[in-house]
Parts: sequence; structure tokens; C-alpha cells
Amino acid sequence: MVATLRKAQGMLRQLSQEKTALEAKVTELEAKATSLDSELEARKKSIEMLTREKTNLEIQLAQKTKLIDTLHNNNAILQKNNEILKGENTRVLEKVRQLENQITLGRQDNELLVSAVKEREAWINKCRDKNKALLQFHKKVLSEYEESDFLDKMKTLEPLTGIKRVELENKVLEYRYQMDDMKVTPWEETKETSAPQPQSP
Repeated sequence: MVATLRKAQGMLRQLSQEKTALEAKVTELEAKATSLDSELEARKKSIEMLTREKTNLEIQLAQKTKLIDTLHNNNAILQKNNEILKGENTRVLEKVRQLENQITLGRQDNELLVSAVKEREAWINKCRDKNKALLQFHKKVLSEYEESDFLDKMKTLEPLTGIKRVELENKVLEYRYQMDDMKVTPWEETKETSAPQPQSP
């Protein structure tokens, strides 16, 4: 009976020790579980923060992708406009070259017109000078033939000698030469002095 009691007490002590060891183990596991719960909570918060950051980054990526698409579209439009402007620039330069050619031709025509005007003015001045000379010549002829005794002398001398007649003929020839010399060449327009035809644009 005593042996059974001692055996039972021994078993109680052993069970008590095991219980104490198990309680210590439970306490350790509970502490570890609490630590793991805290770590899990921290990780959940970290995951939530990373999820929000991921969402923000996805929004920014979408915005930037949209901006890149817009920039690509704008670049395509600008390239197209640049090609159009290059074509327009080429046409404008061609028009400028045509206008420069027209200006050059206009200047040449103007020089020809100025030359023609100067030539015509010289011809007009020559006509004026010859008209003055012709007027003086007429006055000279009239003054000689209007002498009071000219006709009377001719009547008295001519039947006797032919000298006056010869002198008169010589005078007439001299006047003819002078009149021929005073003739003005008619104005003729040459290709160089003729009015230029308008250039077609």
C-alpha cells in the first residue's frame, strides 16, 4: 500500500513537472504566437501599403502611357505639318525665284525703255536743231530774194549774159544741198527700243 502510494506520489510529481514544463512550453508558444501575430499584422499593413503604392504606380503608369500616346500623336502631327511646311516653303521659294526673274526682266525692259527715251530725245533735239537751221535758211533765202532790185537786175542782165543765170542755178543747188543736209531721218522703232511685251507670270 505504501509502495503504491509512493508510486502514485512519484507519478504526481512527474505529472506536475510535466505540467509545469508544458505550461512553460504553452507560455513560450503563446509568446511566439503573439510575436507572429504582431509580425503578421505588420506584414498585412506593409502589404496594404505596397498594394496602395502599386495602385498609385499603376495609375501613374496609365497616365504616363496616355501622355506618351498623346506625345506620339502630336509628334506624328508635327512631322506631317513639317512635311506640309517643307512643300509650302519649296513652292514659296519657286515663286520668289519667278518673281526675281520677272524683276530682272522688268529691269532689263526698263533699261531698254530708258535707252529708247534717251535716243528719241536725242532725235527730237536733232529735229529741233535742224528746224532752227531750216528756219534761218528760209529767212536767208527770203531776205536775198526780197531785195528790191533783184528782179530788176535779173531782167536787165539776163538777156545780155548768162552769168546771173549760172550763179542763180549754183545758188539753187547750194540751197538744195543745204536742205538735203537738214532732212531728218524718220524715227524707226528697233527691236531693242520697241516697247517690251508684258511678261506672263
